[in-house]
Amino acid sequence: MFKFLLFTTLIPAAVFGKFNIKPCSGINLPTNFDIRECPNGSPCDFKVGEKITLDISFKTDKKVDSIPTVAEITRSNGEVQNFPLPSGDACNAIAGGCPLGPGEHTVRFPVVIGGIPADEPVSIAVTMRDQNKAGLACGSIDAKFHPTN
Repeated sequence: MFKFLLFTTLIPAAVFGKFNIKPCSGINLPTNFDIRECPNGSPCDFKVGEKITLDISFKTDKKVDSIPTVAEITRSNGEVQNFPLPSGDACNAIAGGCPLGPGEHTVRFPVVIGGIPADEPVSIAVTMRDQNKAGLACGSIDAKFHPTN
């Protein structure tokens, strides 16, 4: 039993290296996760209003026609704030777009996150679903936004 718990605890660290990705209930973790502006891994430190690029990979075993995606920040007081992704549907952020066939695919989301108080720890979560609302990938990381000056 202990070996199983140790193995399942180390999986996210082994898969994502420098990022401690927290899973979402009932949805697979991404197969790969990277933020170019966070080279040292989580927790990430950003400046309020800084452009960040999320590279998120997932696997699917079926055809995918659209990828409705929700991105949100959970503040330390529990308040959840949605933030828009410039691509809208994640299909617009995949080379070649949709439909997608079975396999692994990577979405690149360039985003600017504003309206977050400086120096407050937050959790950034991204949830991707298919056209039938079935979960494709979901995970969150801890971050902190600092003043721009």
